[in-house]
Amino acid sequence: MKITQEQKSTLSLLMRSPDRGDGWRTCSPVLFEKLIVPMPDELVEKDAENLKCRLTAEGNTLVEWL
Repeated sequence: MKITQEQKSTLSLLMRSPDRGDGWRTCSPVLFEKLIVPMPDELVEKDAENLKCRLTAEGNTLVEWL
């Protein structure tokens, strides 16, 4: 899978957000819709009901290499 620069930036932004427990981070509705929803499911686990997301194991590995 190839990711774009925008997706790399989104992952970096996620990692700067406060951890709300167990790796979950909260997002604003606009941020969630515009940046998180388009992210590949292989990298980000999404909870649209609560506007939360967290990196998957693959996402964490990728962030370590960015």
